[in-house]
Amino acid sequence: MTHIKTSSDLQRNIGAIYDFCDRTKEPVYVTRNGKSSLVVINADSFDDILARQAELEEELELYRTLMQSELDRLKGDTYAWEDVQRERMSMEPGVA
Repeated sequence: MTHIKTSSDLQRNIGAIYDFCDRTKEPVYVTRNGKSSLVVINADSFDDILARQAELEEELELYRTLMQSELDRLKGDTYAWEDVQRERMSMEPGVA
């Protein structure tokens, strides 16, 4: 359920809003002049959101890489396994 308070409510009841966010781990949306203005959220909940966002960004990058690989494969832009092995070996230290 979305919890909405006005900026006046925030000013008058900051302690109660703080306690609510801390207890429920749910955000409170604050409006100003009838428009959404800011969100009050428990710090741990916010950290969890940021951590999840980072995980999703990494996952998205993996999907992009996989999609690009599949597009390359469909276009025939591929390498022979032997060439890949040879290139890898040439990059290892001490291998001529």
